[in-house]
Amino acid sequence: MSSKIKVHRSPPWHRGLPLAMFILCAAAVLPGQTSPPTVSTEKAGLVSLAARPCSPETPFTETRSLLLITLAGDVATSAVQQSADAVDGVTAHLRERDNARTDQQHGASSTAGGTTTIVDKPGIADLITLAIEQGAVTKTTSGTTFTLQTTPYLLYSHFGGNDTAQTWDSLVALRHLGLSATFTGSGDDIGGGLKNFQSAEAKYVVFGDRSSRDKVIRDDLRRQVGPELTAAIVRATGEGAAWYQHLGPGALTAFEKAIVAFNTWRDGTCAENGKLDADTVGAEVQTLLIPVRDGLTTDDRTRLAAAATALLTEETVLAAAERRISEITSAYRKDGPQLSLAYDYRRDSETVDTSVLKLLFGYESKPALSANLNATLELNNDRSTSSGVILSRVHAYNAEASLTFGPYAHNAVDLTAAGNIKRDKDAKHTAATAQAKLNLRFLRGVTIPVALTYASRTELSGRSQLRVNVGIAIQGDALIGIARSGGTKS
Repeated sequence: MSSKIKVHRSPPWHRGLPLAMFILCAAAVLPGQTSPPTVSTEKAGLVSLAARPCSPETPFTETRSLLLITLAGDVATSAVQQSADAVDGVTAHLRERDNARTDQQHGASSTAGGTTTIVDKPGIADLITLAIEQGAVTKTTSGTTFTLQTTPYLLYSHFGGNDTAQTWDSLVALRHLGLSATFTGSGDDIGGGLKNFQSAEAKYVVFGDRSSRDKVIRDDLRRQVGPELTAAIVRATGEGAAWYQHLGPGALTAFEKAIVAFNTWRDGTCAENGKLDADTVGAEVQTLLIPVRDGLTTDDRTRLAAAATALLTEETVLAAAERRISEITSAYRKDGPQLSLAYDYRRDSETVDTSVLKLLFGYESKPALSANLNATLELNNDRSTSSGVILSRVHAYNAEASLTFGPYAHNAVDLTAAGNIKRDKDAKHTAATAQAKLNLRFLRGVTIPVALTYASRTELSGRSQLRVNVGIAIQGDALIGIARSGGTKS
């Protein structure tokens, strides 16, 4: 499963798409010249972008092309910065790729009822995840649970709206702290207050965060795609500036009027009809270009052809950079250890509420293989039950271990084999649990865990159980990335 990552850039001389569109359209109809197929292809792409739905979510904000802020001495410096910005910009969309990570806990913790996992993972969601699960085997009764996971980073990044490379780098502590709450789906109150609340968890990633959006991979992207991208921008910037700066007075006046007229026409048409189509946009552009073409001199035409060629070359380089970025990030796998600390507050209607302290250790290595080894200590929040039964301070302790293989099939599936041994000091018995679990990703941003779990006994019964667990986890991280990248995929 892969996606096409759009590289957003705005070289100074064609900072506005209307300008680039006019140049390409004008170059395509120059008398006595044969336009290569790529010109019409690129023109169609620009026209389609101008004709995208008229809505606040997809504004056409490129009217600043009239300013043409390029200065001769700033061309190279500006282009280098833009190529760096292009690499930083796409990293905001790489959260979509993190949908395939195997170190993240997408659902309820292993201590929650209805959970589909018996071994906690050390990783957390970058922004927000909602999971619905059914079928825990260690509980006497097991229903459906709902788990919401988030981080303080979600708020400080304005719910992902300001989730840029700079924000990502500066708010490390906030995005390393994961918060989650699990609620039962039965509709019954299982304790006093906060109806349906079952458990809450705070988890902090001490070290080993594995996001493909980190600075180390952005730096690698700059090294691999930056030089060629910069060179293409420099050339397109220079050729476009030369064309514009040397336009004769008549053509220059007509060109500026055409840009203003196009933007005015588009805004008015959007306000009146609420939509545009590519044919209408293309026809309007051709009409507005008539006085521009009439005013072009021979030198104008020569420089225009060079500018169009440079622009098309730049687009080719950008397309290649997009593919290369996708290849690099898809192959990226940060090997090594990962450590997290977690605290769970778990409501228990049968006895007393408990606090669970967790040490979560993971190790990932090539090929697609990761291991987890966890230790937990469960403490009674009260030393006696409502009926007067005296309890020990330590309710239980356990050890968890798992091996995860994958993801495979273009990040569509991974497999985990896990085991859990728990010693309940109050009940004075030991329980063993084993599980085989598949994470299926039929849709981007959506994970379906399916697990076959065996328990030697439940918490309140000496009988063994074999049960199928199933759920669904919806990752806001990936969905926001898909939305910001236009929902395109390859």
